[in-house]
Amino acid sequence: VSKETIDPVYQVLLRQTKIGERQKSFFLQTKISQVLAEKYKTLSKKKKQ
Repeated sequence: VSKETIDPVYQVLLRQTKIGERQKSFFLQTKISQVLAEKYKTLSKKKKQ
C-alpha cells in the first residue's frame, strides 16, 4: 500500500475527527493509528520476504 493510497483515507478520517465530538475524535484517532500501524506492519513483513 503506497502513501498515496493511505493519505486520502487518512484525510477523510481526519476531517470526520475534526467535525466530531471529542470522544468520537479520540476514538477515530485511535482507529486511524491502529489502521495505519496494521498497514505498515504488513508493509514491513512484505519487504522482509
